[in-house]
Amino acid sequence: MPPLSVTEVPGETSSVTGGEVKQSKTAEGQGPKYNEDANLLEGDDDETDAGVLDTEETGDTKEDKRLEEDTEDQDKTEQEEELPKIAFDRPTITEIKAKYPDFFKDFPQMKESYFREIKFTQLFPTFEDAQEAFNENEAFTTLSDSVLTGDPAALLESIGKTDTKALEVFSTSFLPTLYKKNPELYSQAMTPVFQNLIRSLYADKDENTRNAALLLSDYIFGSDGEAVAKGQKSLARNTQPSEEQKRIKDQREQNLTTAFRTAVGRVENGINRSLETMISKSVSFDPNKVFSPALRRLGTKEVIQKVMSQLEHDAGHMSVMQARWKRARWIYQ
Repeated sequence: MPPLSVTEVPGETSSVTGGEVKQSKTAEGQGPKYNEDANLLEGDDDETDAGVLDTEETGDTKEDKRLEEDTEDQDKTEQEEELPKIAFDRPTITEIKAKYPDFFKDFPQMKESYFREIKFTQLFPTFEDAQEAFNENEAFTTLSDSVLTGDPAALLESIGKTDTKALEVFSTSFLPTLYKKNPELYSQAMTPVFQNLIRSLYADKDENTRNAALLLSDYIFGSDGEAVAKGQKSLARNTQPSEEQKRIKDQREQNLTTAFRTAVGRVENGINRSLETMISKSVSFDPNKVFSPALRRLGTKEVIQKVMSQLEHDAGHMSVMQARWKRARWIYQ
């Protein structure tokens, strides 16, 4: 099955469903934590393991122990691995702790960001590198979708805009390469060319030319030669889909869209239920326990709506979510 176009379902992009929400028993104020951040830190190396903060452990003793272990692992890794050279310097955890001993206790999320930045920098030393990679990926996805659906127009147009000489080389080398790779497909590609040539010769007023067309057609197409020359039969493969094929494709796309929207709804409902539980159980939500059940539900929904509104206006967050949903739709297909 060919990969689905990256075009997302209009109006279906969720602002919070790009990853599961972790409910933790940490101190209030940390809020939900997205798995997508943790996934960026997944790996077998010590530096990656150190980057994911264990929010289930509480207490100064455990946290001090974790920071000590993380510091040793991070410093050891930096000595063993040569990090990419970048235009700015990054202080080590040891240096940060020396000047600010409680920094990672007071701001645990910064520890995760610190190690995530290391992983990003190993792949993209600068923002320009990341932006270029993103643009190239978008362009490749578009070309891939075009080619895999049987439409070479976008590929040829892209090559022509980039380098006209490259388009010339690509065009002249395509058929010889196709012949080497798959002679049968080469024959299918050349059949319309020979068929049009034979019919043009057969339409000539000169009888000798018409006879030559019949001989050539018999040589190429065998028993169907005369019918092909006279236009009574065509052996060229029709690249245009039939009405039935179009109907089946449209129906399949409609079914896929409906199923995907259903999946989106299930994920959103699960996220909303998790948020409702998290908010309603928060100590700061109703510290004096004076809200009635109905008022608690109403207040919880209002908080969720405000959170969603803020997320929808966060361009960076929405970009991440759209990428996640595009990938999910491609996998779902």
